[in-house]
Parts: sequence; structure tokens; C-alpha cells
Amino acid sequence: MTVYVDVQNEQRQESRADERSPIRQSAAKRAARAYSMAVRATEQFIVGLPGTPTHADLDRYASLIDRENAAWQVRREAFAALAVHDQAQMS
Repeated sequence: MTVYVDVQNEQRQESRADERSPIRQSAAKRAARAYSMAVRATEQFIVGLPGTPTHADLDRYASLIDRENAAWQVRREAFAALAVHDQAQMS
């Protein structure tokens, strides 16, 4: 009996296992948590705004949005390293 081995398929499976290493999974979890916390901080800020925002409020909001965007990018990269997020969508 002849047994055919799909070497490319086995290599792809090994590669996927490497991509989902515990270290990368841990990094993705930390990145997701950091992004979630950044979004919650923005939400708490908005909920606590009394009336018309001041210049200081607008500055604080801009800072929070920058933090959110930075955390979002780190999260996307961490998920791409796990092959969960399509690299083509990252551009």
C-alpha cells in the first residue's frame, strides 16, 4: 500500500501551531485587555462630562482617543501574529 504525505499541508499545520504559541496568545490577550481598558476610559470620560466641554476636556478626549488608537493597532498586530486577523486588512 502506498501512503502519500502532503508535506505542504503538514508544514502549514506546523506553522499555524507556531503562530498560536502560548507567548503570542498571551500577548494577544494583553493587547485585547489594554484596548478594552482604553475604550472604557473614553466611555467613562464621556459619561462624566458635565454640559459643554471645556478646552481641557477636549484635550483630555484627544488624549484618550490617541490611547485607544494606539491600543487598537497593537491589538491588531497581536491578532495578526496569531493568524486570527487578516494581514491584508491591516493596511
